[in-house]
Amino acid sequence: MAHDTVLKTVSPESVGIPSEAITAFVRRVKEWKLREHSLIVLRHGDICAEGYAPVSGEDKLHRMYSVSKTFVTAGIGRLIFEGKLHLDDKVVDYFPDKIKGPIPQELAETTVKHLLMMATPHTDGTYNWSPECTNWTNDFFTAPCTHVPGTIFRYDTSGTYILSVLVERLSGKPILEYLKTTIFADAGFSKDAWCVQAPEGNSWCGSGVMCTSRDLAKLAIIFQNGGRWNGEQVLPEDFVREATSCMIDNNFRGRAENCIEGYGYGYFVWRTWRGGYAFWGMGDQFAVTVPDKDIILIATADNQGSPCAAPNLLEAFWDCVVDKATDGPLSENPAALAEMQHEIGDLPLPIIDGDAHSLIEPEIDGRVYRATRPNEMGITEFSFRFFGEWGEFHYTNARGPKVIRFGLGRYEDGTLQESYSGARIHEPCDHEYKTTACAVFVEPHKLVLRCDVVDWYFGNFTATFGFKGDACGYRMVKNAEDFLRDYFGWGEGLAEGVNV
Repeated sequence: MAHDTVLKTVSPESVGIPSEAITAFVRRVKEWKLREHSLIVLRHGDICAEGYAPVSGEDKLHRMYSVSKTFVTAGIGRLIFEGKLHLDDKVVDYFPDKIKGPIPQELAETTVKHLLMMATPHTDGTYNWSPECTNWTNDFFTAPCTHVPGTIFRYDTSGTYILSVLVERLSGKPILEYLKTTIFADAGFSKDAWCVQAPEGNSWCGSGVMCTSRDLAKLAIIFQNGGRWNGEQVLPEDFVREATSCMIDNNFRGRAENCIEGYGYGYFVWRTWRGGYAFWGMGDQFAVTVPDKDIILIATADNQGSPCAAPNLLEAFWDCVVDKATDGPLSENPAALAEMQHEIGDLPLPIIDGDAHSLIEPEIDGRVYRATRPNEMGITEFSFRFFGEWGEFHYTNARGPKVIRFGLGRYEDGTLQESYSGARIHEPCDHEYKTTACAVFVEPHKLVLRCDVVDWYFGNFTATFGFKGDACGYRMVKNAEDFLRDYFGWGEGLAEGVNV
């Protein structure tokens, strides 16, 4: 049930989009097995289609990953709007406490604009995931410079982080709290939206924003409207125009690789093909705007490990929705509308092709397999238990015994019994990560387990187990940023009681 009363929901036909066009778009998304958590289509600022997967929902906060960067853009723009900052300001001037002695000329010349354009003086990011890396701000100002700032595009989240810290220094508030009381003051932005913190306590707004899909839609609407919300100017219009324009080339191969990479970059905003622009985050968090059609697509997902997912999603969006939009309203079509709402209202996570059951189940049920040699995951033993339509994967690694619950041919909710970062990087989470997992038999003697972490951090791993007599060989592949480190590699087990 909808709780957001700010955004209006209308029929697609009333804003010139056939319901059948959105139905075709959603069906293509499902056909390609994209792992979408939410899809929202807006035109003229109104929602004309909206749907969620079981792991998501209208009121559920979702990790936005690098879409978070555009919230930093908004924070910088608001400071400029208030006269507290200028694009050509030197970054070092705002961090005198971090400057210890002489600094490289490249760093001294680095401006706010350079960081917004992903044109820092560093070839590589200046922080890392090591527990010893405890102050990411210090690292930026002490890392060796490699080239003149403002010249070459290099995607670098450490520069985004410095601007996020700068917003917090000048506003005196965590960046999301600052935005909630300024640009989102009348937008009904989620009060409980928050941001994961870097080790030193500042918001990690290069990757850590937790908000709803509708919250993201409101940011996209402000940018599409030239920095206005409900007619009120909340960001400088010229700044927003630059932010969504090509401010620096990002085409290093002489041609665009797909529909989003190689068309230029603004201020933490990607230019796309056919005159669009996008806020884009890992796993395919998206706010895609087509200005000449006044259409916005909001999508959240976990397509990590699927490099073709983003191009496929955007191509389907343009082919099925954008190209079918008309300039004026269409005749209402209740039957087509109902079909579309049913289709987008059912966004199940795709299941690997295979069988829910196999004749091998009784043979391996409860059988303990012990490692025959050390493996990269540190797993010393494992077993499977089957209970009709669901099962459990039991295993022991360096941190003790663990259990992952999974559905057979369907998803089953559970938890991952590990302790990675929580609300602050390097500090353990105060709860077990929520998961949803499924397993199928891709061959009579081969079980594939897919586990999705759907919590403050999104990630996934797929484990393939091949059984042969008393032995089981397996492989684990993970897709996640700085966690699930011990769910990647090869291993082998021999049934308990069998001599090696």
